[in-house]
Amino acid sequence: MTAALFISSSDNTRDVFEQIFPALRKFWPDCPFPIYAGFNTMPEQTEGFVPVLAKKSSWREEIREQLLQLKASHIILLLDDFLLRSPVHTAELVDLVQLCQSGDVAYLRLIPRSRAFLPWLWLRWQSYRGRAKGLEEIPRHWPYYSALQIAIWRRSHLLEMLQADGNIWDFEHQAIPGQTHYALTGRPPIDYGHVVEKGVYQSDIKELMNSLGFTFHAGNRPVASRASSWKLRWNACKFQLIGYSFLRLRRLLRS
Repeated sequence: MTAALFISSSDNTRDVFEQIFPALRKFWPDCPFPIYAGFNTMPEQTEGFVPVLAKKSSWREEIREQLLQLKASHIILLLDDFLLRSPVHTAELVDLVQLCQSGDVAYLRLIPRSRAFLPWLWLRWQSYRGRAKGLEEIPRHWPYYSALQIAIWRRSHLLEMLQADGNIWDFEHQAIPGQTHYALTGRPPIDYGHVVEKGVYQSDIKELMNSLGFTFHAGNRPVASRASSWKLRWNACKFQLIGYSFLRLRRLLRS
């Protein structure tokens, strides 16, 4: 069975892809998987990846049309605003791909599932004492059950997920009966961060890119204000205190 690295992009976000992709080449020069990137029309520069084209449509329809052109059994899915920040642990990632293939795993998120601080601390303690496994099943009721963080997907499962209705945000809460999703519990093999939020670059993008050895060009895409950045940090602090508790309670009351 084969695996491939697929970067979900489009003509509308090609500027982000062109800004961010060099970091993947720098921090993962020994990537053993073929690298594909999805667009609507052929890009001028294709060094380091194979373009996969789909007519302009919804995100679900575009990425499904692109994935149907790939022959891999499993897909490492990235979004085009995932900025790699340090060298990838290739051997660890290869082992995880092989685990997914041999175990027919539908979805493995390559980062631990988000928790508030105290549950996270407990998991780290369990891991330190050798009691926590490398993977954990994501509870079906957990918010963002199908989060579009970096993950290894069984291609057939991802294609089935994409057949349903809804936008990209609906997709992240979607589940298919009989298909179990997993997440890592230990150190992720890839260190990355999102640099675009609702179509806008994060406020510290220039400093971050410079620290990694790249020159940042915003082009026509806006950069968030410092105030917006502090708001995101405040929301992150609140999550560390209460996690998904409020969201889960609201879901319970609606059901």
